[in-house]
Amino acid sequence: MLCSLCVSVFQQDQGTRATTVRGVHHATIASLRAAAKQGCYLCCELELEYDAEDDLKSDILADLAPRAKFLTYELNLSLFSNHIGLLTFEIGEQLASATYEVVYNNNVTKPKGYNGFLKQVNGDLSNEPWRVRDDGFLSSTAAVPESTGDPDVLKIAEKWLSHCLANHASCEHDAFSIDKPWYPKRLLDVSASSGVPRLVITEQERPMERYATLSHCWGPNPICCLTADNLEDYQSGIALEELTNTFRDAVAATRMLQIRYLWIDSLCIMQAGQGSKEDWEEHAIAMRLVYTNSLVNIAAARAEEGANGAFTTRKATFLRPCHVMWNWPASFHKYAGDSFWTIRRGHHHSAMGIRMLPLYTRGWVVQERFLAPRVLHFAEDRIMWECNELPMAEESFPDGFRDSCPEYEAIVQWPFNLSDDHAQARDHPGHLLVDTSHALWQDMVSEYTRCDLSFPDKDIFVALAGIAERFGQLYNHQYCAGFFRQHLPFDLLWQNKGERAETFRAPSWSWASIDGPVEMRAFGECPFCDRCCDQLAHVKDVVVELVDSNNAYGQLKHADLTLTGYLFPCSIEPIPQAGTGLRQKLAVHTNPSKDGESSLGTVPKNNASVIWGEADIDDEEQALRGFAINSDPPTWAFPIIELKPGQSTSPYKHRGLLLERKSDGKYIRSGIYQLRNRIIGEVVERGYHKPQEICLA
Repeated sequence: MLCSLCVSVFQQDQGTRATTVRGVHHATIASLRAAAKQGCYLCCELELEYDAEDDLKSDILADLAPRAKFLTYELNLSLFSNHIGLLTFEIGEQLASATYEVVYNNNVTKPKGYNGFLKQVNGDLSNEPWRVRDDGFLSSTAAVPESTGDPDVLKIAEKWLSHCLANHASCEHDAFSIDKPWYPKRLLDVSASSGVPRLVITEQERPMERYATLSHCWGPNPICCLTADNLEDYQSGIALEELTNTFRDAVAATRMLQIRYLWIDSLCIMQAGQGSKEDWEEHAIAMRLVYTNSLVNIAAARAEEGANGAFTTRKATFLRPCHVMWNWPASFHKYAGDSFWTIRRGHHHSAMGIRMLPLYTRGWVVQERFLAPRVLHFAEDRIMWECNELPMAEESFPDGFRDSCPEYEAIVQWPFNLSDDHAQARDHPGHLLVDTSHALWQDMVSEYTRCDLSFPDKDIFVALAGIAERFGQLYNHQYCAGFFRQHLPFDLLWQNKGERAETFRAPSWSWASIDGPVEMRAFGECPFCDRCCDQLAHVKDVVVELVDSNNAYGQLKHADLTLTGYLFPCSIEPIPQAGTGLRQKLAVHTNPSKDGESSLGTVPKNNASVIWGEADIDDEEQALRGFAINSDPPTWAFPIIELKPGQSTSPYKHRGLLLERKSDGKYIRSGIYQLRNRIIGEVVERGYHKPQEICLA
């Protein structure tokens, strides 16, 4: 439901062609709070937004007198779609804002008496703009249980699961096989008549059915764990009092989903005692199978630690779908007249909100979600469902939002898994949508680097190994230091937004050598490949030495990459700028003297043998300091690709690596660069440069 003022936003005369309406909303915080108290969907949200930014002083001042622009709004129809609008509120004194999607809904019909409702709303505007009247939509909406752990809520999840199992063929690709079932080494049997879960050794006691997995945040406080000392005791049973709130909630959810077995990492992998190291290594290799063969992954997305629990109480206002009639002139909009629209905010209804929750800051969870055939999220105030054929269904729209709004496309896309691509690779050998899977791999790596690992030096490769192995099956190609060989040298052009790790865990040319975010598609385009690019460097050899030779996706001892290509001396002139100094002005010297060096000192701007571009330096201190062409050690531009004519709207046609030569003759990466011009053909024709072989470490 909406207050009179919110309803009126959608009833204004927009003229014959206007696509935007602006105005002043509630004049005081008191008016806003009154509407929120009566249950206005938008005002409840805006009150929370205000309080999140507010302090006592500004609240008192806002109550004292009306502000001409305390709260303003802008409602517009998207330039890219005539079935979605955007409603943005600005809280002027705080410089805060909130944006909502307004989406055409073809499943909503006009409630009985709605015209009379609109007349009452119009009458309220002058004296009670905060008043919330029954618009008739709630009569068709079921009551909202107070907790996400309520049996009625879990019945929705059970329906999602049973419907998926019965109807979604694509959700079972590469999953559990009845003919050749695979089970983890240990599982928790949560169906015990004693009421307490017990640990099952699957080789000794063959499970009778499939299992669920749990994704959770461990948090800073100790949690109950399996050790060599309690292994035998846990097979008799684990007292519920020993379990964290999250574990207890997961057990309850598993039972209500009619699933007998549950896998929890800390209770199914030995964490201490004799044999625990070997047990962890064994499970690290098997992690892909653990999640791929599960029935569903239960994700305690809201919980920062075990004490928080997966279940939570919530406010019914945000769970009920919010609909409104939006008037459009017949001469302009195809939904003119009595068309009804649904108001949504991303952090409630979409992947955007899920990704912001505590669980998805954990690096390990990236692969847990990606590998599972289905995920049941316990979010901030609702449960949500993901599978290949029903992405991001939730309590407000249990059949998925696109069931009501078939033309709707989420603003933020969050790739789920590889089932479709893997099926094509299996059913059509030799035929694969390479660009799609390549882009998905790059996006997964970029997302992974934005997450946290407690022990990055040990886990940077291991925590992604399950996903890497899955892609490895797809590509059937060598995996080396976080890349697939078929993507080299193109994928070397990643952009560093973090800091180089202090200790070795990956070679300088690997994104895994960075603590913090890395952008795999640094230039905002589709993945580079030989169809859109002229390849200027070529891979001659890759040598990788693993810590565990049995785990091709695990820790490294070292890795060298041998390439053939061109080296150009270059220099940087630092550009003072706010924030980071990683991006600087670069001069590439294409016409060196016989000894391989250009003239020293500042490079004249009109020097025809110098091409100016931009460099993204991996080390900020070096970037701000800059370097001349005669610096020690010198920095070299090593071209990787030049875009073919007509393949991109980007002004930058030439991209490459910045390298430093070490005393042992090997090179290390120090950044990337880009130029507006294609230079290789001309330079090579002049005979100044010939391809040479280099080794990157």
